[in-house]
Amino acid sequence: MIQDAEQNHKECNNIKNSCFSDVIRRDLSPFKKKGIREEMIVAAKTRGTFYQIIGGKLYREKDCMFPARCAGIEHFLLKVIAWAFWEGGPAISLYPRGLDRWDRHRKLLNKSSSDIPWEKKENKGFFRGSRTSSERDNLVLLSRNKPHLVDAQYTKNQAWKSDEDTLHAAPASEVSLESHCTYKYLFNFRGVAASFRHKHLFLCHSVVFHVGDEWTEFYYYAMKPWIHYIPVSKNADQKELEDLIEFARNNDDLAKKIAYRGRDFIWNNLRMLDITKFWKQLLKSYGKLLTYKPVLKKSLVQIEKKQ
Repeated sequence: MIQDAEQNHKECNNIKNSCFSDVIRRDLSPFKKKGIREEMIVAAKTRGTFYQIIGGKLYREKDCMFPARCAGIEHFLLKVIAWAFWEGGPAISLYPRGLDRWDRHRKLLNKSSSDIPWEKKENKGFFRGSRTSSERDNLVLLSRNKPHLVDAQYTKNQAWKSDEDTLHAAPASEVSLESHCTYKYLFNFRGVAASFRHKHLFLCHSVVFHVGDEWTEFYYYAMKPWIHYIPVSKNADQKELEDLIEFARNNDDLAKKIAYRGRDFIWNNLRMLDITKFWKQLLKSYGKLLTYKPVLKKSLVQIEKKQ
């Protein structure tokens, strides 16, 4: 299976946003025949944050359920018309305002990974995060049973009340993303939405064990299992997790190859320029499918570029 994946894979080169064009075509394909009608927008408003672009200006409903995500989206929308990637993520003590801007953080992580070559990384798995999903439990339990294979512990989140919320153990201290780079195998889980840490982990030059396939971001589809990351079922039990880690430990050359390909994909194809081009192409394609002329809703507030 791994050999087949390698033989059939052709690394994308993001010239003219070619890595992500298929994502736009696929996501908009259901609207090709009949277009996007106003009643569709009305029906969808309860499932997200409502924006309008009118006369080259950006407007949004006053309340945003997840301000950090809105800030990320608005950075690129404002850039294109005059989630994402600019900043965001859950606030923790290490990052009290959420993860830093992507353009800055990618440079810091790239430097950290350069300071720790593959041969000097700890030969074990690693995970730190809060218990937003029980999908993470088996890895934490494996860590307690076989700490030589993986160091996976739960940290507090805003909802933490007792050790019951961290699987009946005292909460661990938070660990910076740069410190993740000291381990060869990094586990990525979804939370209540797409994982903010996903793209960051790859820049460590470590193998990313990506769990599940829900809550995706646009660039996920251009990344291939066993080429850029090691796929893990969201229902994987302790034995399956142990086997995957042991496989990587016993196939060090392959693990290193996957780690470096994953890193190169993110570094080369998720530059700020690439992301801006994606948004521009998406909005142009979306706009062509509208079957009505949007009229500004008076309840919206204008979003202006921060100085």
